[in-house]
Amino acid sequence: MIGYYAIGSVCLLLFLFGHRGALRPRLPPPRFRFQRFWEILRIGGMAALVSSTTNLTLAAMTGFVASHGTAAVAGYGAGARLEFLLTYLSYGIGGPGTIIIGTNIGAGQRSRALQASWIAVLGAALLCEAVGVCAALWPEAWLRLFTTDPDALAVGSQYLRTVGPFFGFFGVGYAMYCAGQGMARMGWPVAGALIRTVIAVAGGAFAAAHFEEPVWIFAAASAGMLAFAIVSIRGLAPRRV
Repeated sequence: MIGYYAIGSVCLLLFLFGHRGALRPRLPPPRFRFQRFWEILRIGGMAALVSSTTNLTLAAMTGFVASHGTAAVAGYGAGARLEFLLTYLSYGIGGPGTIIIGTNIGAGQRSRALQASWIAVLGAALLCEAVGVCAALWPEAWLRLFTTDPDALAVGSQYLRTVGPFFGFFGVGYAMYCAGQGMARMGWPVAGALIRTVIAVAGGAFAAAHFEEPVWIFAAASAGMLAFAIVSIRGLAPRRV
């Protein structure tokens, strides 16, 4: 991993300082100013908070499922790995969307920025939902890549059948996370991510304490994804762009 990022960083530096792109940086760098750091961190810091809530939610869910035994953790872990990969899948659409949205807003083309935002959100939603539906219909096609234990397969299948149909809402929320960076308006995506974590963690804790089946923990995770999408999408109201 370290070697991969080191080589990638060198390639990017060669590209930038080779003057092959639109930017033509020079050495030494310009004088740093706090205001410039603030312009980056007021968006990047909020974006980091959204990513952190995803990891926190998955960690909490793992703890709740652990009360059902080792096989349950193994099954949930295999299923949750697919959920975690949706982050990168959504970013593959939302990341370029961030650039297009920001560029159009900078050019005063706010209607085009709004259209690009909707395209990114709908694209991520459809792609993630397709993955979720397939996982719900054929869960063992994914789970057997990691385990053949029947108990683990049962719990993992239960997880994917419960949460998989809600993967599209996760795609909406995460695409809005990217769109919010382009619009420099991270309020709604951050609020959605925090509400998702509260619902999933609080609901999962309640389910773990009062129900014997882990399916109710998974239901709390599904409700959290739904809330993530509903709250985040408010950032696309035309008057907010």
